[in-house]
Amino acid sequence: MKKSLFALVIVTVIVGLLGCGVSKEDHEKVQKELANTQASLQAKAQEQDKCAADLKTCQMELDQIKGDLMSLSEDYSKLGEEKQKIGEEYVDVKSQLAKIRMANELRQKAMDELLAKFESLIKSGKLTIGVNDGRMVIQLPSNVLFPVGKSNLSKDGKQAVQEVAEVLKTINGRKFQVAGHADTQRPKGKVNPNWTLSYSRARAVFDLMIKDGMNESLLSLAAYAEFSPVADNNMPAGQEMNRRIEIVLLPTSDELPMKQLKQIQATEAKIEKKVEEAAAPAEEKQEKKTEEKATEEKETEQEEAEE
Repeated sequence: MKKSLFALVIVTVIVGLLGCGVSKEDHEKVQKELANTQASLQAKAQEQDKCAADLKTCQMELDQIKGDLMSLSEDYSKLGEEKQKIGEEYVDVKSQLAKIRMANELRQKAMDELLAKFESLIKSGKLTIGVNDGRMVIQLPSNVLFPVGKSNLSKDGKQAVQEVAEVLKTINGRKFQVAGHADTQRPKGKVNPNWTLSYSRARAVFDLMIKDGMNESLLSLAAYAEFSPVADNNMPAGQEMNRRIEIVLLPTSDELPMKQLKQIQATEAKIEKKVEEAAAPAEEKQEKKTEEKATEEKETEQEEAEE
């Protein structure tokens, strides 16, 4: 509208000048100025359009930045909540782990004391001491306790059990389980005699320990037949090791099995990893997100070019 009005004014001036006897040179000069003015106006109009387009682009970029900032703010908020939650879990696991480590130290101390008390019996070959499924176990080979295939204690077997019972009576605050084990040798049939044999042998040891003065409320019985081997049943030496009586020192309320300790340690490692991830600057995550987006756009352009 402004350009049209300006052109009309110029034309009116020219007509007035012509009507007043303007010379040809002046007329051409005015025409030239008019053309320059129109060109200038056109250039300004184009510049104005470009500015409008740039402004629109800037506005879009500003909106995008605002959206990114809002998203980043939400990410910070979520990270803060996650970090707090992980921190609470971490403190809890640390507390549990400290208790378990203390229990492990107590268990190790008990093991050392047990080894010291049974030192003479261990050296004589009458028993061994180890750990099975996180529990301390006294293992007495069947060939020391029983005649082959029998469940009645031999003379040497009775002496060995009595010596063990005398030591166990000195251990306070502990319960024991007498467990019988067998190898895989058995006659073919529907009923597995190893259950009877392993139980009968465990019961013979159990009864003698009570007769020797142990508190029966601290004892329990178990039989495993051939289903809890400690060696290869395909070898004669392995079969001999599997024919045994075990006296299990049951964990106290302050002790936990080794498996649980390992589980807690694994949980601690996972939480530590989460803490490290939560502590990472959110800008790194945003940068990674931007890089992934740029990669996706590049791949899309390549696919379009191939099509």
